[in-house]
Amino acid sequence: MLNEREHERKDAGTPAAKDADRTWRGAFRVLWSATVVSRFGDGLRKTAVPLLAASLTSSPFLLSLVSVVNYLPWLLFGLAGGAVADRVDRQTAMWVTDLLRGALGCVLAVLVATGHAGMGALMLVGFALSSLQTLFDSASTSMLPSVVPADELTVANGRLSVARTIAETLVGAAVAATLFGAAPSLPFVLDAVSFLAAAVLVLRLRLPPSSGTGADRRRASRSLRQEIGEGLAWLGRDAQVRTVCGTAWIASTGMGAYGSTLVLQLTRSMHTPVGLYGVVMAGAGVGGLIGGLVAARVTRALGTRRTLGASLLACGTGVALLAVCPDYRVATLLLAVVYCGFMVWNANETTVLQQRVPDDLRGRVFAANHTLNVMSLPVGALLGGVTAEHFSLAAPDLVGGALLLGGVLPIWRLTSLDSPADGVEPSAGPVEPGTAPPET
Repeated sequence: MLNEREHERKDAGTPAAKDADRTWRGAFRVLWSATVVSRFGDGLRKTAVPLLAASLTSSPFLLSLVSVVNYLPWLLFGLAGGAVADRVDRQTAMWVTDLLRGALGCVLAVLVATGHAGMGALMLVGFALSSLQTLFDSASTSMLPSVVPADELTVANGRLSVARTIAETLVGAAVAATLFGAAPSLPFVLDAVSFLAAAVLVLRLRLPPSSGTGADRRRASRSLRQEIGEGLAWLGRDAQVRTVCGTAWIASTGMGAYGSTLVLQLTRSMHTPVGLYGVVMAGAGVGGLIGGLVAARVTRALGTRRTLGASLLACGTGVALLAVCPDYRVATLLLAVVYCGFMVWNANETTVLQQRVPDDLRGRVFAANHTLNVMSLPVGALLGGVTAEHFSLAAPDLVGGALLLGGVLPIWRLTSLDSPADGVEPSAGPVEPGTAPPET
């Protein structure tokens, strides 16, 4: 083993290794740039749509429906999107999807500019955009191991998380508010342009040829429902993935529980001035940025298993302490810790799936996991609302913290997360569909 590591270090300095390093870093820069451009557009639209909706109606129910339509497609089409991502060329799926989203964005921009954008149009276009996103997200996450070496996936996922947060939450949201004040159609125009620009960037990607022709032929005779079933079966069959994803669903329930009443807790219990509410949430966002930046370093130091456990421990402790938080200043620090831990968890969870799941099943397994995570959020929100209604505004913090902390022990009891697919690297080639690596 020592000799192998010495050879690896020597090989890393060879011209061939340096060329390979430049190749993946160049491809990743293109993918990173496409992500930044696309997420910037998302930030514009997600900020401008509520502003426009609020100018069209004063009904809280109608305003809530605008948010609901963004989650509904994942519940309806998430599994199918993952199956399609495994059937087609993923790069093609990404740029075609972005072209379609750009066209929809142009339609919405024209409707807003001409004063014809009603609540129905906002919900319809939002539903269509989110439906296309189920395919785009499944394809992009599944494709990353084709761009990035296995030992750099945590670094790549961390950088992508940071890029998404900055482009969407910090920059996009701020720019959208300014543009909307100047002309309501401007954020939507720029959003449409961002989709089209991202499609051009994805087209520039240079990827190795796919070796999945055998798997493609075997899939040709099967229905979409059978392929979705294979993805779900693999997700439940592999012990390591099952534990990580199951813990993630419970953690999402916990995050939904405390988050559902957070605004009431901050404004009523902690007496946060309305003008500083955005500052508190921005502080939480900074914690998320730090988490994305340090995720790879922490993982190298602790290993994947311990890093996942430690991130849950940080999230759960931070959420539970909100129950006894004295004011919004301390709450800002606690939320920064929670978001930092969440970003570290997210980078590692995504890496685990990318490394352990066979390439020809990756889209379906990712979509199944994401769909179940999305389903967990409203369950947690309902749980938080009920406990707050019957006990106090601090009760959802205790419930959420308990759910998050409950996942620490199962994660730390795992044994083989630090070696992809129990020693078999799925990205090296296609695996028989519907099979899982041997469990330890």
